[in-house]
Amino acid sequence: MKVVFLEDVPGVAQGGEIKNVKIGFARNYLLPKNLATPATSESLQRINSLKKKAEETRLLLTKNMNELSEKLNGQKIPIEARSGSNGRLFGSITDSMIITQLNEKFGCNIERKSIQLSESIREIGVVEIPINLLQGIETKISVIVHPVGTDPSEIEKLAEEKDETDEQNNPQDQVQESQTTEEESN
Repeated sequence: MKVVFLEDVPGVAQGGEIKNVKIGFARNYLLPKNLATPATSESLQRINSLKKKAEETRLLLTKNMNELSEKLNGQKIPIEARSGSNGRLFGSITDSMIITQLNEKFGCNIERKSIQLSESIREIGVVEIPINLLQGIETKISVIVHPVGTDPSEIEKLAEEKDETDEQNNPQDQVQESQTTEEESN
């Protein structure tokens, strides 16, 4: 079935495009949500105005997401959680908890699927999390998970000290790197 896309549908088409799609996809998803309309002679005449409108919307969205990316890049989000003496959490920190904190702190509206968290956070510490705001626009934030009643800066300092000691205690990595550079020069 030929349809004219009224809005961008990620992974399918951009607003103003004419595409052949499966009938079920058009009837069950695109048409009820007003994302597309059947390609008739009338709808084909409206394409130019739709393309202009879709392009303006796309540019505005890209601009807004770039600004948000700059605003969020490198930000530290403290999340308080109950934990045991060994640093393991009673429960876990999920992507929806992080999104809630981000949206409250920065007044933005980020979707849950934007966070690329491979698995929920189950330990006290600092975790870097990439956020895919829009196709091609990505930023990173740091989530500082700290025990109830403690200061997040303490956890951050401990994480930095741990990173420094890890770098000093891994001379094997340095040896492997020097061997790799010697092999490349030969």
